[in-house]
Amino acid sequence: MKGVKEDIMKDFEGKINDIVDKRTKELEDRRRRELNLVVFKSEEGTSQNGLDNKKFDEDQLRKIATSLGVPNLEIVTSYRLGKKVINKKSMRVLKVILEDRKQRKSLLENSKNISEKVEPKFKDVVIFKDLTPEQRIKKSKKKSYGRDK
Repeated sequence: MKGVKEDIMKDFEGKINDIVDKRTKELEDRRRRELNLVVFKSEEGTSQNGLDNKKFDEDQLRKIATSLGVPNLEIVTSYRLGKKVINKKSMRVLKVILEDRKQRKSLLENSKNISEKVEPKFKDVVIFKDLTPEQRIKKSKKKSYGRDK
């Protein structure tokens, strides 16, 4: 009987450790993303030089930010996600890492008014937090519950 209890306890401890490890990784991932944004529907540069396209992306985002009341946006880095399709107008997602948490918060709050406050060419741009896979799943479940009602 004692061996069965020990086996159950070891199994239980293993499951608890797995849950704690998974949760810890999720929290670390969220912390790593706390200065990140993802930008959808922003025009891509057409230069053959990647650095020129990066500058183009960052300049566009700074224009949008200034229009939304967030001047002097401090960008650590930015890059496009996914593979560029040759000979097609590409609209890959732009991932941006900012320097300042306050700027990120302000930009996210003000992005709800983007279609009213920016130049017409930027009116379709959408800015979101960079979510972890777990956060994206939870968010999509919340949306689907809302439709079922």
